[in-house]
Amino acid sequence: MESAIKEIVKTIVKNYRKFVKCELEIADLREKNYFGACSVCGSSDGCLNIGRNHFYICHRHKKRWEIGSNLFSSWHNENEKIWKKNWKKIYKYDEITGDEWIGKKIEKIEKKYRAKELNELPDSLPF
Repeated sequence: MESAIKEIVKTIVKNYRKFVKCELEIADLREKNYFGACSVCGSSDGCLNIGRNHFYICHRHKKRWEIGSNLFSSWHNENEKIWKKNWKKIYKYDEITGDEWIGKKIEKIEKKYRAKELNELPDSLPF
């Protein structure tokens, strides 16, 4: 019985380590893509201003997502001509939320760390 308990504890510790690694990888992913990313490829081609509004974009997949307004001062150095040109580039792009991309990525990471051992734990402990 003692060896069974040791095995269960060992499995729990092993799975906890996997869980922590998984959470750290997800946190790292969110940090690297702080302003979101394309829902198809998970990257971006930078930011365009339209007035004081900021849009991140992916030209390849024709996606755009608004990250906010007046966050960056760069719009102060632009004019209406530039904003119209920017809007002309992206107005037909699909508007997504900046977080749509992460769902698929998180699933992939979780699948990588998902422990088979969790399914092998007994329904009840031997004590």
